Amino acid sequence: MKIAIVGFGATGVSFLVQLIDSIKNKSISVIFIIDKKELLVGGRAFGSLNDEHILNTPSSLMSCYVDDENHFIDWLDKNNID
Repeated sequence: MKIAIVGFGATGVSFLVQLIDSIKNKSISVIFIIDKKELLVGGRAFGSLNDEHILNTPSSLMSCYVDDENHFIDWLDKNNID
């Protein structure tokens, strides 16, 4: 099976995170990521040196999982990211 993710913003990334967790026992051979940008890198909020480029939502509301609302905060803590 082949899967394509069109757009790699917050929704595309969240989908990929959930997809990776769900394919452990599936026969997915290829995952295509299609985005208008040539390089897949963090957006302004994650890669800018400008302090005005900040997240527009609290990190506590950014979980990829409905049943684990602290997923993103736990990931930040685990990876020592402030």
